[in-house]
Amino acid sequence: MIELSPDQITGLILAGGEGRRMGNQDKGLVELVEKPLVEYAIDCLQPLAAKLMISCNRNAETYARYQWPLIADDENWKFTGPMAGIYAALNACETDWLMVMPCDTPLMQTELMAQLTKLTDAEVRVHILEQQGWQPLHGLYHKDLLPLFAQQLDSGKTGMQFFLRQLPEVQLQVSATETELQGFRNTNNESELSQIEAFLRAK
Repeated sequence: MIELSPDQITGLILAGGEGRRMGNQDKGLVELVEKPLVEYAIDCLQPLAAKLMISCNRNAETYARYQWPLIADDENWKFTGPMAGIYAALNACETDWLMVMPCDTPLMQTELMAQLTKLTDAEVRVHILEQQGWQPLHGLYHKDLLPLFAQQLDSGKTGMQFFLRQLPEVQLQVSATETELQGFRNTNNESELSQIEAFLRAK
């Protein structure tokens, strides 16, 4: 077992989408119980990484107040999904490993994301969590993957599940979560946001 330390990891918060199901709002800046969604992700990732980055394609002046580097999609692949954000961050980060989390899972816990720091083999290049299927947006990605990301983006095949299935088996580690947890619940739309707000207020 190999355990990575925070100084080997950069954290990436994915906030670069168009938020179409949220009325085209910038989801990272949508408020939940009096704070923006992006702050939940910052709080979750900060103990696990030496530095954070925020992937955003708009409202850079607002995200800049968090004083973390901001990463925009390459102009060739703007708004083509999470793969573009991960590629841009891998290209810019100074560590070998990038820990990825979307801005819209505010119930995710640091303890669960910490599972990603434990690698079974030195050849692993992606470690993702699994709950009711693969969760590639809660994952750890190695800088060695940059050429493969560029190839997939150029081909137009930008689905993360498709990308992972192209990897040699030894390079992909998938870790199931031990119990049914709330951490993967998304705030994709106003209804889901209201449900999670009620859950948090009830706690």
